[in-house]
Amino acid sequence: MYAPIDLSRQALSRGLLESGFNQMLKTLFIWEGVTYYLTAKAIDESLAFIANHSGPQGCLLFDYTDPELITGTSQLKEAINWRKFERNNGEPLLFGIIKEMMKINA
Repeated sequence: MYAPIDLSRQALSRGLLESGFNQMLKTLFIWEGVTYYLTAKAIDESLAFIANHSGPQGCLLFDYTDPELITGTSQLKEAINWRKFERNNGEPLLFGIIKEMMKINA
């Protein structure tokens, strides 16, 4: 099932349930190009829904950026260009995750 949902305007739970989401099925959530455009509240609500409504062996894949890119303190050329591009397109970058917090014990 593919469910396009604008998470800045609609909760993940509502969008998925209205699209026929079956929480009993094995589910792969793909958040590509999502987290850095959302508020922390929208991310927290979405992650809570995923954690509480995923079937057995459900999985979430997502990309993220560093908070330094969001705050404008990164000196990387790519970060500066990305911020400028997004600012010019009216899509501000809102959320970053400190990479050290993403370490997963395997």
